[in-house]
Amino acid sequence: MANTSLLQDAGEVVPYARKHLVASQEQRATGAITLADIWPEPDWLAMVQAGHSRELVARKFIGYQSIRNRPRAAGIRGFTAERWQEAYRAAVAILRRMYEEANEVVELSKVSDRLREVLQLSKADCHPVAERNIVYWAAGFGGERTLKGPGPATVRLSAMAIWLWKLGWPESDAAWKTSIVPVQLQGDLTWRVSQVEGDVYKFIVDTAYPDEASVLEAAREAAIAKAREVSGSTKLIPRRPRAASSVERIGPDHRNGADITPDELMKAFGLRAIQFGNSVPTKDRQRWLNQTFDGLADMADVLGMKRRWLGLPFHGESLALAIGARGAGLSAASAHYEKGLRVINQTYRNGFGALAHEFGHALDHRVGKRSGSDIFLSQHYDYFQYGPNFSSKDKEIVRRISAIVAFMTDPYCLYLQQAKRIAALHRAGGYWTETTELFARSFEAYVQDSLAKLDRRNPALVHGTLAADYKLSQSIACPYPVDCERELLNDMHAELVQAIVAPD
Repeated sequence: MANTSLLQDAGEVVPYARKHLVASQEQRATGAITLADIWPEPDWLAMVQAGHSRELVARKFIGYQSIRNRPRAAGIRGFTAERWQEAYRAAVAILRRMYEEANEVVELSKVSDRLREVLQLSKADCHPVAERNIVYWAAGFGGERTLKGPGPATVRLSAMAIWLWKLGWPESDAAWKTSIVPVQLQGDLTWRVSQVEGDVYKFIVDTAYPDEASVLEAAREAAIAKAREVSGSTKLIPRRPRAASSVERIGPDHRNGADITPDELMKAFGLRAIQFGNSVPTKDRQRWLNQTFDGLADMADVLGMKRRWLGLPFHGESLALAIGARGAGLSAASAHYEKGLRVINQTYRNGFGALAHEFGHALDHRVGKRSGSDIFLSQHYDYFQYGPNFSSKDKEIVRRISAIVAFMTDPYCLYLQQAKRIAALHRAGGYWTETTELFARSFEAYVQDSLAKLDRRNPALVHGTLAADYKLSQSIACPYPVDCERELLNDMHAELVQAIVAPD
C-alpha cells in the first residue's frame, strides 16, 4: 500500500513546471507581458475618421490580429520563458514599427519577408527553430506542435485582409465576427456570399450576384444578421462532457485493490518521471495514480501492447506524466502533450478523461521519431524517404498512418466537415482541423470503442467521444468520427497499432 505522506515527484526532474517557474520568478515575468503592454491596440475607427485610408487601416488591423497575445510558455521547443519573452518583445517592436510606418497597402503584403530581411535571415534559416531565428517565430500563432510566422496565416485572416474594409468595418465588426465575405466563381464569374470555415468558403446565400457591388451589399446584410446569432455561439464550441460521479470504471482489478506509488507506476509502464502540481492534494494525487495505472493497463490490453511499451521508449528516453503541474500558457486545455520534453500533463480540475487523447499525440510523436526528425508523423509522414536505412516496418507504419490522414482530410469526409463547422465559430480557432488533433480525437474514439467491445469502461482514460454526448443545443457538431466513418477509422487505427508493435 502506498505511503500517502510520500506522494511526491518521482524519476527525472521535468523542467518548466509551474512550481519551478514560480521559484525562479520566471513565470511572473512571462505573465506580466502581453501584446497590449508592448503595442496598445490603436483606435482603428479614429484613424479612419482622421482621413487614413480605410483599406490601409484594415490591413494594419489584420496584422495586429495576426500577432499572438503573449509570449510562448517555457519549454516550447526547448527555450526558457525568459528567452521567449525577449524574442517576443523584439518581434512585436519590429512589427509595430513596420505597420505604423506603412503608408501603402503594398508595404504590408509580405510582412514575413520583410521581417526576415530585418533579422537578416534567409527563408531556409527559419526552419527549424534555433537561437538565430527565434525572433521570427516569437510573435506568430501556433504552439508546441506547429509554429507560424508573422502575418495573416489562415484563410480567414487572408480573406479579411482583402474584404473587411469593404464590409462596413470599422463602424461595424459584423463581418469580422462572422467571417462572411464575397467570393467570385471562376466559371461564370458570378459572385456568392460565403462564410470562411477552416480553409474553405461555404456559400450561405443561394443567390448568384452579377457584380461586386451587389454581392457586397448582400454580404453586409448577411453578416449583420449572422452576428446576432454569433453573439451567443461560443457556447456551441464542443466541450468534453464531465463524466457523472456515478459512472464507474468497468474492468479487471489491475492493482488487486492496492494503492499505487509513483515508483510503481513508473516501473510498470516504463515512464521516466511523475510530476505533481503543488495545488494537488495528497488524496487526489493517490486517486490520480490509481486511475492512471488502471487507464494505462486497460489501454495496454486493448492495444495489444506490453505495459512497459506504453512509456514509448526511444533511445533511452521515455514519457513523463504530470497532474496539475504544467498549465502555464495552456490553461484553456484540459490536458496537453509537450513535444520538446515528451510529457503529458492533465490539469487538476479538467484533465479527467483526456489521457487517451494525449497518449495519441505521444504515440504520433514517437513513431515520427523513427524518421530521424522530431515530428508528429500524422503531420509530416512525407518526411520518410524510403531508402536503405528504413525498414519494412517503417514503411508499413507510414503506409498505415498516411491512409488515416488521407481519409480524415478528404473534403467529403464528414469528420473533417464537422471539424470545419466547429472551427468557423467565433473564437474556436484552427485547433479543430489540425491533422494532429484529428488524429488524436480519432485515436481516443478507437480506444473507447475497443474498451466497449471488451465490455469495459474507463472514464478516467477516455469518455465523451460518442455522438450522443453532444446535443445540438449545446454543440454545433460532434468533434469525433461517427457512424461508418468511425468504424473505418477504428479499423485503420487497429492496423496502425499492429504495425507499430510488430517486431523490427
